[in-house]
Amino acid sequence: MRFRWLAAAVLLWFPATGGAQEPAAPTVAFSQDRINHLAAGCLAAEKAMRGLTARRREGETESAYRQRLRGYFDALSRLERTLEPLSRRAQPRDASASNLAVWARIEESRRLLLSRIAAARSLYQLLRQDRDPARNPEAAVKLGRSLADALDALRSLFNALRDARP
Repeated sequence: MRFRWLAAAVLLWFPATGGAQEPAAPTVAFSQDRINHLAAGCLAAEKAMRGLTARRREGETESAYRQRLRGYFDALSRLERTLEPLSRRAQPRDASASNLAVWARIEESRRLLLSRIAAARSLYQLLRQDRDPARNPEAAVKLGRSLADALDALRSLFNALRDARP
């Protein structure tokens, strides 16, 4: 009882935080121009992956086959760099429920795309180590499916970006 005022003073000076708090994730505001730039990066990657197949085409030389696969992954690497600003949480000026739902879809699509790119890249590394990939057509089929999954995620992200408002 004698030190009740001291306890009150301590609580006023050092408020209870409920445990350790995580620092707030950095946020970024996106202009319509920046959203368009992100969408254009998606379109460029999609264009680079037209006619996607991880199998060797009829009459395709080994070096042309490897170069085509490398082109797919170069396009995906450029896309990853283009999408880097989305690693920070968006803070749209339009705080309507529908726009916030679109931005949540963008975050989820980006995470899915990056995980699918990573899965495809690991399969590609295994295929690159094989001296004669023609002996292992199953690996090319798995890589093709993985790249197709990444392409689906890329299209999903593009559609969400198309619907986003700053």
